[in-house]
Amino acid sequence: MAVCRTRVHKSGHWTLRHQSRIAKGRSRSPDNSIVDGFVHGPTFSPWLLTDGRTGLRFDKTGRVNAEQTDLPRWEYATPGPLRERLTGLTLVGRKTTTFSLAVFEAIDDDPIPTSGQRWTLVGSDDAELAIVEVVAHERIRLADVPCDLVEREGESFVSVQDWRTQHEQFWAQFLPEIRTSLSDPQWSLTDDTVVTCTSLRVVEHLRGHRSARFAVVECVVASSDVEWVSGELIEHDATGIEEVDGGPTTYTTNGDHVEDGFVLLRAGFASDGAAVAAEGALDRTWRPRFEVLLGDAWLDAWREHFEPQRIGQVIVVADWEGARSAPLATDDSTTVIRLDPARSFGTGAHPSTRLMIEALQRIDLTNARVLDVGCGSGVLSVCAVCLGAASAHGTDIDDAALDVTLENAERNAVAGRCTTSRDIPGSNADSAGPNTDDLDMHTYDVVLANILAPVLIDLAPQLARALAPGAKLLLAGIIEEQVERVVAAFPSLTRTDELSDGAWRCVQLEARPA
Repeated sequence: MAVCRTRVHKSGHWTLRHQSRIAKGRSRSPDNSIVDGFVHGPTFSPWLLTDGRTGLRFDKTGRVNAEQTDLPRWEYATPGPLRERLTGLTLVGRKTTTFSLAVFEAIDDDPIPTSGQRWTLVGSDDAELAIVEVVAHERIRLADVPCDLVEREGESFVSVQDWRTQHEQFWAQFLPEIRTSLSDPQWSLTDDTVVTCTSLRVVEHLRGHRSARFAVVECVVASSDVEWVSGELIEHDATGIEEVDGGPTTYTTNGDHVEDGFVLLRAGFASDGAAVAAEGALDRTWRPRFEVLLGDAWLDAWREHFEPQRIGQVIVVADWEGARSAPLATDDSTTVIRLDPARSFGTGAHPSTRLMIEALQRIDLTNARVLDVGCGSGVLSVCAVCLGAASAHGTDIDDAALDVTLENAERNAVAGRCTTSRDIPGSNADSAGPNTDDLDMHTYDVVLANILAPVLIDLAPQLARALAPGAKLLLAGIIEEQVERVVAAFPSLTRTDELSDGAWRCVQLEARPA
């Protein structure tokens, strides 16, 4: 009878685990698969028939019935954030080695990887991401593992000793099974224990359908350092930052507890490469860690904690089923904004948004034409119109944000005064000169841009051209040390006001009058 085997490939403080003698005694289904089997990994065994957990089947050569390739599958750890993190590190070329205990090869008597063998790198959503090739497979005494191989594992170990400590902590859980399989109750990890190191390279990236996948960097910082570290993340091209206060139920994706007095910062990035680069550049005391979050349910987790926001005489309240509706005192001078941002930025809770709403209340918006660049949820567009503006036009590169903006305008009975588009009306990014389109049609009395400092600087010519004579430009999404650099990008404008909330700033500039 054929022996059903599965293999788990785990890297860093994870390892390769074979199941044959180790799995002895587990229940088997009629087709001889291990019912509670582990997730399979790089498959060398020609006897592997199926993995009972995922239902993936292999032929007698050990090859999976793949959608894009007929190569065996290379899967890190179990499906979820850990696999996605290690996969992401491999895809961007930072992770090029992985370690295991050589004793597993002895236990299972499996073929040893050789140079040139290829597999399909697979993610948690079963998508085939790349073809990887074994460059080398070597055996090394645990005490002799060199620094360069540890660095090539790409998991930010601070030293070889740190690498060894974390690996030994993980391998220790397998000692009882190893001892039983070897009939050696004294077997243990020592300097002379032999480990295997497999070096890999990505041969080809594959394209295909994938479920939602988000590259992030998580940092754990003192509450007093949140604004500073957030600024650093933005400087390294973060596209957004989530803040989670430490406490009994707060944990990093890696499972580390975040204590009271600390904050978990989760910064999103446009790509694995951007996230990995940011992680490598950040101060190690912030415990930066590249992760990949699979699925998108986490994007809505904030909803259950949202509270009504009061900013001056403006109150932003949630307008979705099940939202908290704690009443705030209102009077005839209060403006209430009903909002459902969906997954677009702008709830009134972030300091940059609050500063913009505060700034809007400090200027005369009567009959003003407003341009909201990077409108997100449309909260600023809606707020401006509710405060007296004749109209507001929102722009955003995210089509979903444009839809959400119009929906929120309808919620607040100002749908006829709010419009949207992907581009700044009349803009010409390739022109450094004045706008040659109809100036009356494509200039505004007030322009709002709550984005990020690097984007504000890039958009400076377009924002300046959108200003009518004497118009006001409100800029936010910037922190204290970025202010002068941003203002310098608008040499023709005059700074007339500046608001602050912690490290965050909102700057008001004005165009020359006619």
